[in-house]
Amino acid sequence: MSIEKNYSIGEFAKLTGVTERTLRHYDQMELLKPSGYTEHEHRIYNNNSIAQLQKILLLKFLDLSLGEISVYLKQPEQNLAMTLVNYAQMLEEKRKQIETVLQAITRVQSIVSGPEPVNHDSLLVLIHALKNEEARNRWISEHSSDSVHNKLHSLTVQLELEKEMATWTGKMKRFI
Repeated sequence: MSIEKNYSIGEFAKLTGVTERTLRHYDQMELLKPSGYTEHEHRIYNNNSIAQLQKILLLKFLDLSLGEISVYLKQPEQNLAMTLVNYAQMLEEKRKQIETVLQAITRVQSIVSGPEPVNHDSLLVLIHALKNEEARNRWISEHSSDSVHNKLHSLTVQLELEKEMATWTGKMKRFI
């Protein structure tokens, strides 16, 4: 059985590691209302306030905005487990996007560091090709057999083709 304890805003800030200013802001946003007020209108927090603050900090850690946290906390049935599942899925998608961008950067670096100088037009063609690569890959996987799909997606073949395309684009630019 836990004993209910009340904390002044200063005590609560020290206990939780959150500044008094942040606590006042959370009060204004109605994220974390004090459990009560003293006769001089100073905020008082209790053990329930600690639990509420823990939810807020967890949701902030998940990269929710304070507005999104406010909406979540006002829901009658807060299902934290389901929220965690949803945000894990969202973060997994973000990770895939970041990996795709890092792969594209690596590919562009290998082309730019080649023996032939790459001009701006070549880079624009390459950027356009990279932007449409995901849609192209999805279409190819839907319309081809596995063996064709694997051959088309060999990274080394693709890198060589991109280097050759950049070289030819540069040569064509010089002739024009």
